[in-house]
Amino acid sequence: MARGGAGGRRPTRVRGRRHLKPDEIERIAREVRTWDYARTPLTWQAVIDLAEGLFLYRWSRQALESHEAIKTAFQTRQIEGPRKARRAPRDPALAIYARQVEALQDENRALKAKLAAYEQRFARWLANALTEKGMTEARLDAALPPNDRGQTDPKLRGGVK
Repeated sequence: MARGGAGGRRPTRVRGRRHLKPDEIERIAREVRTWDYARTPLTWQAVIDLAEGLFLYRWSRQALESHEAIKTAFQTRQIEGPRKARRAPRDPALAIYARQVEALQDENRALKAKLAAYEQRFARWLANALTEKGMTEARLDAALPPNDRGQTDPKLRGGVK
């Protein structure tokens, strides 16, 4: 009996492109950061399958890798590799808490790296702004002008008459 698709896998129906949403990117990155090597080795194919299982859409490796959060999580987890075998705690709740603490520590490291990148970007913008002719630090610190929420029709600008 002939099966559809290569290797007996169900053929994937090609649909229109679908961009990853920010919450989807974060969810995939979080799953990769907490990847369980006991389940399966971490490969791009495994990440593609994970994303398809989570969101019922199959993205390509390039589509997933083009997002910095997913790529960084993948590379970091690849470098870490399977963690050294640790003795499992007797209480299953402790194992769950340990995994949650580990995930929060990973997220904390990622946020610190993101903050450092923003600080570098701000320093670069400040340096560029100060080198502009006539731009001073006091002018950069000035409050933004208030929004003009008035009438846009020039005939009615003075109010209804």
